[in-house]
Amino acid sequence: MIATSLTQASPLVWVSSITGIIFVTSLAQDYKHANLFGAIFSVTLAILSFEANFFGNALMNILFSVPVSLYAWYRSSRPSPGRYTLTLPQAIGWGALSVILLLCSIWFSVHSGSFMPIYDGISTMLPIIALVMMAFRLKEQWWIWLLFNALELVMWFKASGIQQGLWAVFAMKVIFLVNSVIGLIHWYRSAQQS
Repeated sequence: MIATSLTQASPLVWVSSITGIIFVTSLAQDYKHANLFGAIFSVTLAILSFEANFFGNALMNILFSVPVSLYAWYRSSRPSPGRYTLTLPQAIGWGALSVILLLCSIWFSVHSGSFMPIYDGISTMLPIIALVMMAFRLKEQWWIWLLFNALELVMWFKASGIQQGLWAVFAMKVIFLVNSVIGLIHWYRSAQQS
């Protein structure tokens, strides 16, 4: 919010920052309405990503993050089935599928004229993988979020150097990265206690 004020960011950046912070902090604490904020955040981030020429990111947010966030919100309103851990065969399957999806996403970003095609391609697919894992309440999702948020931090730092109004998005990504660590610790501790 401070970065939003200091950089005279647009109201959309302000709304995106607030809903994004509410989303990630409530998700890490397993708040059942977190994913509703995630859907709102995804819509605003899709618009901001498009404006920053992160086309893969924009498409991922609007076509995938919004529906999956709404599904996860619906699923979280039902009795909680708990948290799950991947078995080794499941982890291998997720890993193989992830590599294939990442390569396809990078190819798309390279051929779409993205500002940072390799980063955009990877950061387009990582949240898709993490969101599906989130919908199935897999605690390994936090490792994907951690990697994704670190990558996004680099992308938005570079974009902020070009468009000053995007510093608020960069500041939000710093918070997201810290929150990924908090979510990872919280979910793993919860799993050990159950």
